[in-house]
This record gives sequence, structure tokens and C-alpha cells, in this order.
Amino acid sequence: MWNASLPVTPTECEKQVRRWRPELLRPEPSQLVDSQEVRVPRDFTGRVQAFVLRDPEGRVHGHLQYFGAKARQCLSVLYSTRDASRNADVVIAARLDALMRQSLAGLAERSVEQRFGSRP
Repeated sequence: MWNASLPVTPTECEKQVRRWRPELLRPEPSQLVDSQEVRVPRDFTGRVQAFVLRDPEGRVHGHLQYFGAKARQCLSVLYSTRDASRNADVVIAARLDALMRQSLAGLAERSVEQRFGSRP
């Protein structure tokens, strides 16, 4: 999460992340397994995309990218996993599903006091 100097959109936040990380993958439509608008954490708007690639060695790579915005704040969540087992498709699908339905959904914005407690 970072603060922007002006109000931002999720698209502008994604552009900034891609300037910082030009190697970040851009999914092709055929690679997408899920793409949806979400309001995570509360009051942020954004888009999460999950996509899968297979490398020449047969490993399956799963990726999740979330870019969100709220007023002058940006948030990105980037996740990658891979598996080479016979059940790689099932393993990767389960990991991405858990991340989308549990971890990402559980994100919450907390104040400094909520994180560390107030000091006397």
C-alpha cells in the first residue's frame, strides 16, 4: 500500500506497479481463470485476476494480481505459485481459490494504533 499525491483509480495504481516492476506478467485472455471487481479492503475498489501458465518443463504456474484504490491510496497484492506434480492443475486451482476467497477477502486496513496498540 502506498499514498499517491492525487486521487487515483485502480488502473493508475496498476500502471505505477508496472513502472516499478516492468517484468510483471500481463495475462492473455486465454490464461485467465478468474477476473472480478472487488471491494477489498473495505472502501477500496479494484480488480483481481487469477491466471495460469504452463512452462516448457510441464510445471504449472498460478498467478494472482490485485490492484485497488481508495482516494489517494493504492494497494497491490501479487502472488505466484507453481507445482510440477501430476495433479498440478488441481493444486494450483486450490491455491488460487484459497487466496481469492480467504486471504484477499480477509484484508483489512488498520491504523497504527490497531497494529501496535496505543502507548501511554
